[in-house]
Amino acid sequence: MRVAPSWEWIEETSSRYRPLVGVLTEPPQRAIQTQVSEQLTLRLFGEAGVVVQPAELGRTIYGKPQLRCRRDCSFNHSISNTGPITVGVLSEGAIGIDVEAENRRIGVSPTLLLRRMFKTERDAAACLERWSFMQLWTIKEAVLKASGYGLAGGLSNVALDRQRGSAECFGQLYSLTLLRWRQYLITIAAQDVD
Repeated sequence: MRVAPSWEWIEETSSRYRPLVGVLTEPPQRAIQTQVSEQLTLRLFGEAGVVVQPAELGRTIYGKPQLRCRRDCSFNHSISNTGPITVGVLSEGAIGIDVEAENRRIGVSPTLLLRRMFKTERDAAACLERWSFMQLWTIKEAVLKASGYGLAGGLSNVALDRQRGSAECFGQLYSLTLLRWRQYLITIAAQDVD
C-alpha cells in the first residue's frame, strides 16, 4: 500500500534522504512483508530514474531485497520493517535504515541491553541524556546496516557523538537523520564521504 507520510523530523544532519513507506492494515505474514519490501525497493530505484525489473532483485542473507549486479547503477539502498510498516531509503553512498515501534516491548532487561550496546556505562548514560532507548537501538542498527556488517558487527562498535549527532563505526563516520512517523521511530545512517 502506498502512503504519503507526514514526517516529524526529530533530528537531522541531512534532509536529502527521504524514505519511502509501505504500510499494511495488519501485521503481515512473512511472504506479504517480503512482497512489500520488493515493491518498495522497485519504487526507490524508479523514483531515482533507475528502471529495475523484479527479476533483477535477489535476497540478502537476512531475506531483504537487493539489486543484483548492475554496472549502470551506483545507488545503495536499505530496507527495514517492523509489524505492518516497511521503510526504505536510497543513496549514492553507504546507507542504512531502521524502524521500530516507539512503544515496543523488550523481552530483555534494558540495563542488560545497554551493556551490550555500549562499551561503558558512562557512554550509555550520556547518550540516554539525548536519545531514548529505542532511538539508540535504531541509530545503532541503522549504522551497522550502512557499514555492511549488520548486527554481527556488534552494537558496542558503534560510537555515538552526542554533541554532533553522528556516529562512527570501524573507522567510518555516519550522519544521522531521526524521524517519527505515527508511533514509529526511524533512523537513517549515511556514510560521510570526504
